[in-house]
Amino acid sequence: MADDVRQTVRREFDRLLSQEQREREERIRDAEARDPEIAALLKRRTLALTGAYARALSERRAPAREEIRAELKRMDDEVRARLAALGLPGDYLEMRYRCNVCKDLGYVGDAGRRDCECFRARLDEERRKRARLDMAGDDTFERFDENVFPATPLPGLDYSQRDFMRRVRDICVRYCDAFPNNRRRNLLLTGAPGLGKTFLLNCMANRLYARGVAVSYLTAYRMLGAMRESVMGVDERPFQLMLGAELLIIDDLGSEPIYRNITIEMLFTLLNERMRARAHTLIATNLTAPQLLERYGDRVASRLINTEDTTILGFVGADVRVRGKGG
Repeated sequence: MADDVRQTVRREFDRLLSQEQREREERIRDAEARDPEIAALLKRRTLALTGAYARALSERRAPAREEIRAELKRMDDEVRARLAALGLPGDYLEMRYRCNVCKDLGYVGDAGRRDCECFRARLDEERRKRARLDMAGDDTFERFDENVFPATPLPGLDYSQRDFMRRVRDICVRYCDAFPNNRRRNLLLTGAPGLGKTFLLNCMANRLYARGVAVSYLTAYRMLGAMRESVMGVDERPFQLMLGAELLIIDDLGSEPIYRNITIEMLFTLLNERMRARAHTLIATNLTAPQLLERYGDRVASRLINTEDTTILGFVGADVRVRGKGG
C-alpha cells in the first residue's frame, strides 16, 4: 500500500507539472500573437543560451559569462516592458510553481535525491485520506479535557465520571506506548453515546499514525459497504485492506444494517482472520456485551469480547457532548 500511495502522488506531481508547462506555452503563444516582437526576443534569448553561453562556459572566461548574463537581462527587461504595455504582469511567461523549492518536481538534490517537503506533505495527506483519518480530525490526548466530565461520584460508586475517564485515557495512552507489543492486542470500547469513546479512538488513531503505524479507520457503516462490495464482486480491495491493516479501527459498531449472508458472516471473517494474524483492532460500540451477543450471535460475540486478546472498557456516566471537547 505504501508503494501504491507513493506512485499515486508521483503521478499526480508529474501531471500537474505537465499541466503547468502546457499553460505556460499557451501564455507564450498568447503574448507572441499580441506582440510579435516578444517572439523575436524569446528566440534571440534561446540562441544566446545555446550558443554564446555554451562557448563562454567551454572557454571558462568569466567576462564572457558576465556579458551573456547582461544581455539576457536586457532581453528579459524588454520582454517585461512589452508585457506591461499589453496590460500583462511581468511574470506572465514564467512557470507558476506551487513550490519554489523543488519547482514542483517533488524532490530536491541531484546526485542524492530526496523528497521535497511539499511531496512529503502530499504523501501524508493521501495516506491519511486512504486510512480515513480525516474522521479523527485533530483529536489528541493533549487536547483531552477532563473538566468536561462531572466530578461528582457516580450513583452507587466511590469515583466520579472524571476519575473514570482519566483512568480510561491512561489505559489508551499505555496501549499506544506499548504498540505493537501489547499483551492484549484489541480494545473494545462500550457504552452509551456521548461518553468519549469516539474521541479516544481518534486520539489513538492520531498518536499511532504519527508513529508511522498503518492505520485504517472507518465507521461500521463504511465497513459494511466494503463487505457488500466484496461479496457482490464489485471491489474486493477495501475489504482486503481491512483484513491486512496493521491497526484497524471501527467506530459505532452496531449502527450498520444487518444484511442476510453479509453482515454477520463477513464480520466474523474479518474478526477471525485478524485474530489468527495477531493483528490489532480497536472497536467502539454503543451496545453492551449481551446486546452484541443478541445482535451478532455467539461466533462473532466470542471474538469481540474474548478477554484473552481484548481489553474491554465499559464507559459510564452522563452524555458530555453538550459540555465541550472530550465527549
